[in-house]
Amino acid sequence: GKSAAASKTGYSTANELDARVGLAMNGFDPYISYRMLGKSKISNTEVAKYKGMGAGLRYHYGEWTPYVAYNYNKREVGTQVKNDTYVVGLGRETKIAEGTRLVYALYYSHAKDENMSTGLASTGSAFPVQMAIEGDALSWLTLRAGVNHTLITSTSAAKNTTARIGGTFHVSKVDLDYAFGSGSLVSNNTADSSDIGFDSGTFHQVAMRYSW
Repeated sequence: GKSAAASKTGYSTANELDARVGLAMNGFDPYISYRMLGKSKISNTEVAKYKGMGAGLRYHYGEWTPYVAYNYNKREVGTQVKNDTYVVGLGRETKIAEGTRLVYALYYSHAKDENMSTGLASTGSAFPVQMAIEGDALSWLTLRAGVNHTLITSTSAAKNTTARIGGTFHVSKVDLDYAFGSGSLVSNNTADSSDIGFDSGTFHQVAMRYSW
């Protein structure tokens, strides 16, 4: 599948395009991802370029899904920074009514940021919890809304709560996910950032999956 994100705030623009390939076999879902495009501009001047890749594995055990993931990101142009993030979590999807599901997960995230210009590095850990409700509005449309709250963090940052709303269009073997959103890569947001807003349009974040 592919996912894309774009935003524009004043004279600032940001674009991102990722590709992901995965398998579903005997309850296991391994995947790898690669950032094909990631850049930020201010008044047509490129201020940052982003590279990245990731890999992960999920296992479906009834309603429960344990998973692990790794992401590597590198920012070039200007201050060069690289980030390594490891995630281990446990999620669950359960039916609460006909066509309506509750999804929640608790995970541990450990990240390391390194300034390649100065050699200085910092690490941080967090225990966030996610919860979302999704429902089948039509045979070809699923709507969802969710929140993410950081329960414990090793840094002095606030235990913030973020939210997102969106949905999925189903057309044959193709699923098109979308999310309302705000923010840009200039402020270190990515396609996985949990933002809610309408200043960047309905399709601020889009992902397409093909299953065969």
